[in-house]
Amino acid sequence: MTSVPEETDPLSRIIKEINDRYGTNFSDTDRVILNDLSTRLFRSTTLHGSIKNNSKDAAKLKFDELFQNELVDMLDNHFNLYQKLDQSPELKNFVQEKVFEYVVKKMEVEKV
Repeated sequence: MTSVPEETDPLSRIIKEINDRYGTNFSDTDRVILNDLSTRLFRSTTLHGSIKNNSKDAAKLKFDELFQNELVDMLDNHFNLYQKLDQSPELKNFVQEKVFEYVVKKMEVEKV
């Protein structure tokens, strides 16, 4: 059993965990798309305010809304990834949770 070294970028670890857990074939291209999605969410002043001023559960509700909006926006450009996530609510929720944790951790590290 191969483990991903801790030095590996967090999104690569998330992709590996998704593939291992769900038997999916998320690729490096999907990782790049998720990185772009995470960056857009990270830069959201609305999300920053929600995370800073609310409990994690309340911030997660706002994140879920913004995540869904971003998925709809990426439909035209990244249909393949959208389709993978849209076909499995459990997979989508898992990816959504992992991206939320990634964004929150990145905000904490960068003290934004």
